[in-house]
Amino acid sequence: MGTANRLRRSGASSLVVLFVSGCTASNDDRDAPPAGGDGAEATSVCAECPVQAGGESSDYGGTPHPCMTFEVRTEVDRERAVELGFDVDQLERRIERPIDAALQWMPADPRGGSAAAGYLTETRISASVRPSDRFTHVGPDPARCDGSACSDPELGEWTCAERLELGVEAELRTLDGAVNAVVSGSVLQGKPGGSFADTPAGSLHSNLRDVYGSLRVFPDPNFTIVEARLMVDLYFMADHTAGDVNPAIVLRSSPASAVHYRPLRGHWPSTPADPVDPPMGGPEP
Repeated sequence: MGTANRLRRSGASSLVVLFVSGCTASNDDRDAPPAGGDGAEATSVCAECPVQAGGESSDYGGTPHPCMTFEVRTEVDRERAVELGFDVDQLERRIERPIDAALQWMPADPRGGSAAAGYLTETRISASVRPSDRFTHVGPDPARCDGSACSDPELGEWTCAERLELGVEAELRTLDGAVNAVVSGSVLQGKPGGSFADTPAGSLHSNLRDVYGSLRVFPDPNFTIVEARLMVDLYFMADHTAGDVNPAIVLRSSPASAVHYRPLRGHWPSTPADPVDPPMGGPEP
């Protein structure tokens, strides 16, 4: 199960800014403004996508990790987060570290529609990030767990680590002109020795209708668009920040069936990395 699905419970707050530079190679530009062309950034990537309220997305699939059933969520301030043993100084330094890296767009699974268009395969992305002051402590319920050891007759036994969630926002733009967007979500940090301790990670999103640029997606017109998001995952490593960005649309042909249309994935730096941590400190389900 990918890190994106693990982290999809995202929050929002504050401001993060991403800018961009450099490009090569092109894709099929069927029905799309030329990548990097004049006026492209003023056009919605998916004008037919529905207007949606903010908050967490609900239909993007992925099986919730069992540890989520044992969690207790508590809002805390920065001082309390430090008292709980989280290295907030390091977390904020990594979030605020400037990003400037090559980004590669890669065709993905076009099921539920056609291949995306209006982007350059090789481009650049850069960012400056500012965290919010909204902290949430997430830990095992002491009524159901002994420290990090949690058990349930139906779910079995799980090791569930504590984590800290910090709200962030990001303004995204790629040099090829494909994407210009504001996304929001949360960055997760674990305690030393736990999940997300060495590599804090974030999951952010925005309504695809509110994303502007030359990128075009083509969901099957025979399906109804239920949700449409731009998904962004960030990995705050010791010496750099890596990330993924992809448009994701949930389609339905009936109330009982859903199709997940994800035609494109962008990654920086160039080669996608495997997830670094198991979800919530437990084994893979």
